[in-house]
Amino acid sequence: MRRIILLLPAGLLAALVLVIGFANAQAPANKPAISNLEKPIYNCERQVAGWRRTAATEITFIAIALALGAIVSGLQASKSSAAKQATVVLGIMIAILTGVNGSLFPADVKTLRRAAADGDAVIGQLWIKVGPLQTGQLSPQDQKAATEDFGKELSRFQVVADTLSGSTTATTTSWNEMPGWLPVVHAQAKSTLPAWTSKTPSDTATARYVVGKASAPSLAVAKQNSTDAALYNAALTLIPSAPHVSRSALLDLIKASAVTQDSAFAFDGSSKNYDYYTLLRLTPGIEDLVKALPAAPTVALTVFQARGWQPADMTSNATSGLFVLDRAGGVSKLTPNQRGAGGMQKLFQIPRSQVSYAIAASADSVYAATSSSLGCTIYKYSLADRTTSSLLMAAKDRCVGVADDGSTLYVTMPERKEIRYWDKWDASSVHTWSLGDLGAPGYLEFDGDQNRLIVVDDASGKAYGISIPDGKQQLLSANVGAVQSIAASRFHILLASGKKVLFLARSDNHGENLPMGWPALPGGNIVGVAVDGSDSLWIADYDKKLVEGPLPLI
Repeated sequence: MRRIILLLPAGLLAALVLVIGFANAQAPANKPAISNLEKPIYNCERQVAGWRRTAATEITFIAIALALGAIVSGLQASKSSAAKQATVVLGIMIAILTGVNGSLFPADVKTLRRAAADGDAVIGQLWIKVGPLQTGQLSPQDQKAATEDFGKELSRFQVVADTLSGSTTATTTSWNEMPGWLPVVHAQAKSTLPAWTSKTPSDTATARYVVGKASAPSLAVAKQNSTDAALYNAALTLIPSAPHVSRSALLDLIKASAVTQDSAFAFDGSSKNYDYYTLLRLTPGIEDLVKALPAAPTVALTVFQARGWQPADMTSNATSGLFVLDRAGGVSKLTPNQRGAGGMQKLFQIPRSQVSYAIAASADSVYAATSSSLGCTIYKYSLADRTTSSLLMAAKDRCVGVADDGSTLYVTMPERKEIRYWDKWDASSVHTWSLGDLGAPGYLEFDGDQNRLIVVDDASGKAYGISIPDGKQQLLSANVGAVQSIAASRFHILLASGKKVLFLARSDNHGENLPMGWPALPGGNIVGVAVDGSDSLWIADYDKKLVEGPLPLI
């Protein structure tokens, strides 16, 4: 009797071991993927099969525990010592099975079955959506749209997978939506920041992670820059898998298929900045999706040159175009085309008695900052009616930098250590921001993304951000050298310094390497940088007497 009582649970446990071994055994290899796009679908199918095996194993656990419970109930009616000993042993086994069942499986049987059903539904859509992508007959625009749609569907599968780990809340938001329930974390409690802010989580079979960090005096700006930094870092991670892919298509794919897993921030009392972190999760098959994107169109490098012509500064506006100031005081509009050639249209000429320093452009006008014995004079060219006007902005004072935000005109006055600004072109009154920390404020650029001015101190070689409308100063970089032009792109601040273009990350102002695959620069003194409407860079080389571009910024 004792032997039978003990052999029964032993047999049940042996059956359990066999079931677990079967569930954990490798599934037979799937049919080899015939394209990169099919690989993530096969991965999804393997995950769903794994969920079903796990559900079967969990059912076996429950059945064995119930069987052992029934045996214990029957033994309790017996008075023999063997029955009592068996009851104790079986009770311990039931407790062990119950504990293991609660910790071994990611979810209950009902949840696993529902996840498998939902996963099958998504997989069915993936197979439908992958068909047109593999025909090779889509236009580049349709290929891009179809790939983004496929990526969105693939991200839906990851949301299904999240239901098994209880992380649905954080992962069902779109890639640029931040959870609203995160607590404020102050600088003195930085140890409470999540671990991923200091060490990016390792890639898993179901996810890849990138972290974006940004620092800014404004929490809203830090949050947006952190999101953009995560997007940019994700692009840098994926570019090596398809170096020739369209950068805009790549960014759109990441935005469509990635999700914001988490975010956190802390206030740094020493710098008076908010440090904001964004954890972006990419689907593990995204490299294969990237390879399906259309290649970047071939754009020939355009070079502008003319006999006796020498550029001195550049500017650009997304609406009005690209403009250059030459050494002789001429201001021209540059019009590139797809064949690597371009036209140069002279707009107006600054009198030879004036020393021309810099130009700026708005949607409807081009401005030039000049100085003479009379003082600071600003010239304005109206693109609509092709007329030129000028105003003496400051008598007996020199101005160097000029910028326009669409409604207000700004100029730097180095000797007075200030920025002056006018609410409109013919305003009767002037406003002033004192820049006491700057020895000699020089070249100037309006950064519309953060509603600020970027100015360089010619005396110290430092770059500052000047917030609008309060004029507060923020040190961006302490060592940029002699800067002769400034431009702002979506992810960078660009500075022309000697023979180099310096890249500062918009997220936290750290120095960056040049983008992968950048061509060699002409090798002379770079006096102008400008970012066009497609977020590409143009440079003006004083020594080589040319302007060239567009250069990619990712």
